[in-house]
Amino acid sequence: MKLSRFACFLIAMNADSKKPQVARIQAYLAGLADTLQDYLSAPEQLGRIIIRGEISDGEKSLASTVKQAGITTGDGYAFFQNAGSAACTT
Repeated sequence: MKLSRFACFLIAMNADSKKPQVARIQAYLAGLADTLQDYLSAPEQLGRIIIRGEISDGEKSLASTVKQAGITTGDGYAFFQNAGSAACTT
């Protein structure tokens, strides 16, 4: 017999918690539910994580483009990068 993941979840949550294996999986699933609840109650945090990833990807792309253009650290790369950041904040 092959059970779905959800069926296994239901069986584990309704099994005899006096058995050590069942008690452990119930504690794990309860912790997992708490973590999921935290994410669902603070969706702006998830949005921040996504935006941070996009910014990181943009910084990598910018660094690659600058390098291909032949601009090095000594050529004022930091000034170039900061000028772009200042333009985004105004």
